[in-house]
Amino acid sequence: MLNLAARLLPASLRRARGPTVLFLHIPKTGGISLQRWLRQHLRGRPRHRINHPIDDLRTLEGMPAAERARLALVEGHMYYGVHERLPRPCAYITILRDPVERVLSLYSFMREWEPHHLRDRILRGNMSLADCLAAGLSVEFDNCMVRLLTSQASVDLPFGGVTRSMLDEAREHLDSFAAVGLTEDLDGSARVMERALGWRARPVPRENITAARLRRADVDGPTLRRIRECNALDAELCDHARAIFERLKRRAGLPRP
Repeated sequence: MLNLAARLLPASLRRARGPTVLFLHIPKTGGISLQRWLRQHLRGRPRHRINHPIDDLRTLEGMPAAERARLALVEGHMYYGVHERLPRPCAYITILRDPVERVLSLYSFMREWEPHHLRDRILRGNMSLADCLAAGLSVEFDNCMVRLLTSQASVDLPFGGVTRSMLDEAREHLDSFAAVGLTEDLDGSARVMERALGWRARPVPRENITAARLRRADVDGPTLRRIRECNALDAELCDHARAIFERLKRRAGLPRP
């Protein structure tokens, strides 16, 4: 993998075809908006979408090497490590979100989006967010950001299984990313990513906004405490991402909020 700790691609790579951009899309972080933005930047160039982190990765692995070498973008709900399947240098980007806000948005999305595989179970059982956490309904409620930023080995990790050593691994991986953004500043995130990748600025569309989203004021204290308990390591990772993001903004000359 290309070492991108400096977070600015060498001019030689920008003049050539550039790296394969890997957008590690963490659920409910504003990633659909960035997905559309990425496709605008790379319009007409080959890309591969990962919706299922196992099956779609196998599809990628099954492509001829020459076809994988032409990919300008691989994006979706994937675990860190996809670069190992690609012949060209890769540049990871991602966006993180305050864990409580992410979980509230996730629960609301599961209830609202008809195709979601857990929607019927939640609605039939009249499951509150507290019920979902108590049942360990989905690992997406449990330190999901750390999970995705470790490796594919975390795919089968049970609810409550994320460890501090995994947090350390996720931090190390995040340090190697070309750019890291935050949902709370989607436009600023796009700007630092464009600078890292040598792209011109484009506006970020707003996509997949959950209409009837649960707010903090709607949630009782014990449930909020349980969300924080289940995502304590994600909160630490988000703090680390925020520090990276602020450094990138200063380097890009962007104003602080």
